[in-house]
Amino acid sequence: MSKIAFGTYRLSIDNPEHYNALKLALEKGCNVIDSSSNYMDGKSEQLVGKVLKENPLYSPTIVTKGGFFTL
Repeated sequence: MSKIAFGTYRLSIDNPEHYNALKLALEKGCNVIDSSSNYMDGKSEQLVGKVLKENPLYSPTIVTKGGFFTL
């Protein structure tokens, strides 16, 4: 496990620079991604899914949280 994680707090699937940043982190050996369904209304987790789907050679550990749920 890498000594550093890639945090996705302010990242969104809508921004190509965010995609490139996450992909570069994976290329450079970062293999831990910190995410949450609350980050950017779920768009950060959509970004993580897209990057991993399009780059299947990477298999990082993903740390996530449940977020806020209303019943």
